[in-house]
Amino acid sequence: MTRLNISKKLICLNAKGQFFSQDLILGIFFFLIVLTLFFVFSQNVSSTISYYNSSEKLNSTITNVNSTLILTPGVPSNWQEDRIFLDDINFFGLAYSKNILTEQKILKLAKYLDENYTLTKEKLGLGKYDFMFELTNLSTNKIEVTSGIISPNATSKIYNERIVIFNDSIYLFKGIISYGYN
Repeated sequence: MTRLNISKKLICLNAKGQFFSQDLILGIFFFLIVLTLFFVFSQNVSSTISYYNSSEKLNSTITNVNSTLILTPGVPSNWQEDRIFLDDINFFGLAYSKNILTEQKILKLAKYLDENYTLTKEKLGLGKYDFMFELTNLSTNKIEVTSGIISPNATSKIYNERIVIFNDSIYLFKGIISYGYN
C-alpha cells in the first residue's frame, strides 16, 4: 500500500512539470501580438515626430521670410529701381521703415514672382517651398495685392500674418508657404 501511494505521488509530480504544446503556441501568440503593437505604435510616434519637425521647419521659414520682407528694405535697399536686375538682388525687403511698406517694392516683388518665380523664390530663401503673399486692406477687408504660387495639392501649408502700414492705411500682410504634393 505504501508503494502504491508513492507511485501515485510520483505520477502527480510528473504531471505538474509537463510542458504542453498549447502553452507554447499561446505564449508565442501573445508575444507576437505585443511585438506587433510595439511596431505599430512606434511607427505612429515616428510619423508624428516627422510631421511636427516638418511643421516647425515650415513655420520657421515663413516667419523668417515675412520678417525679412516687412522689417527690412532689402539689399540693395533700392532693389525696386528698374536699373537693378533680379540677379543683383541679395534679398528682398518691402519696408521703407519697420512695418511701413512701399508700393514700388510690393509691385516689383509681385512682378518678379509672376515673371521669374524660381529665381525670386531662391532669393527669398525658400528652397523647396512654394510661396505666395497677400496684402489685405483691413478697413475694406479687400485683398489688394496677391502674387506667387501655392499648389492646391500641397500636403503642408502654413501662413504668417503681420499688420503693416501701406499707403497710409492699416493692412494685413499674409505670407503663405507650402510643400509636398500628392
